[in-house]
Amino acid sequence: MFYNTSSNANNFNLTELFKVLSGKMFNMVKFQQRKETVIELTTEQWQQLNQHCEVRLNQVTMFTVEEAASIGKRLGLTLYRMFMIFTSLRKFEYDEAATRLVCTDEDFITALRLAEI
Repeated sequence: MFYNTSSNANNFNLTELFKVLSGKMFNMVKFQQRKETVIELTTEQWQQLNQHCEVRLNQVTMFTVEEAASIGKRLGLTLYRMFMIFTSLRKFEYDEAATRLVCTDEDFITALRLAEI
């Protein structure tokens, strides 16, 4: 949904919008705090992640200095965090009670594609 935020859109109240959105965010945080959730990847996803990060690490060290390798290594951690965020959002969206969840292939691919940007 796109909101017209131009000066001509005087019938739209951003304060109210952010109140609603912050309420949704608060509910999601409270939902996630009820029980600890362990988020896992499938064996295939781990293989893809390791392969992806190895390629990025090689690219970074090939085109820059060896000391820049930490950039490639941090990418793996950043990707895993993205998997956890996407899985947590789905948990909230579907009111999932499980405490162990496996990242969906859709969320996995989405995170990999975002990491390419």
